Amino acid sequence: DDPRDGEACTPLAAMTGALTTLDALIIAAPLTPRPRRIVGARALSVMSNTATIVDVSRGGVLDQAALLEALRRRRSGAAARDGFEARPLPATSPMWTMPNVLVSPGIAGARPDYWDHAATIIARNLRALRDGGALLDEVEASWYRGGAGTAGAAAGGGADTQGGEG
Repeated sequence: DDPRDGEACTPLAAMTGALTTLDALIIAAPLTPRPRRIVGARALSVMSNTATIVDVSRGGVLDQAALLEALRRRRSGAAARDGFEARPLPATSPMWTMPNVLVSPGIAGARPDYWDHAATIIARNLRALRDGGALLDEVEASWYRGGAGTAGAAAGGGADTQGGEG
């Protein structure tokens, strides 16, 4: 049994064709030096005008100007955003008053124990750094700079950052 049964995994180069069939596009990607604005006017123009775009990435992955234009012209049905190019989102942004946009304050990953958990990870990494051990959630510089890196680093390094290791 393939654990991805029923899911579509599409390479970036083939994304345009897949976008025409989506009811929702969820963007959850880190902002790296390249590529930027991987979802822009071209991608938005082929999506259904009823599609919903959920963006919990860092600002710059989704072309904000292209999204605004698509929403104004009703080429996209709705958007929910948690990441913006300018933080905080300026009070003058039309996104605040658009009826088809939900704006979140940039806390998509918040949870009640976030700061306790973050302090635990930081303390573990400081001890590992001091002792020459492996860091939790280390992202290789080559991955961030657009190089190959490793899948594990890009996906969280394999360490359980959701509260696993006691």
